[in-house]
Amino acid sequence: MGFSDKAVFRTSGMILHPRFYEPEPLIRSENGKTLGLDPHLPTGIVLFGGYGTSKMLKILRQIDASPLAVQLILICGRNEKLTRTLRETKTRIPIHVEGFTTSIPYYMALSDFFIGKPGPGSISEALPNACR
Repeated sequence: MGFSDKAVFRTSGMILHPRFYEPEPLIRSENGKTLGLDPHLPTGIVLFGGYGTSKMLKILRQIDASPLAVQLILICGRNEKLTRTLRETKTRIPIHVEGFTTSIPYYMALSDFFIGKPGPGSISEALPNACR
């Protein structure tokens, strides 16, 4: 393609947007409050790719019915019906529901644990946050 051997670097692994490796300049307690979250509770992010899944409602209901003292950020992607349904769901735990967003690194930085499909993309996106 016209590049010299010196300009080509071998690599392996999942290719992620560079923003996943940039430190997220936030104060978790303050940023969480702006989303309606409690700064004293562990925060989980529920993420199942660009279109979410209806299983997210089941996950929310099961956690809400449990005695766990947690809160959730639910990312629904382009699934507008799911976004509306989750936003309309009454819960005892604090939740923040987000539709499509390019701010996944931000939401990951606010989170203490991850619930989602165990694909290489999701795991690779979560790891930089876990290693901070």
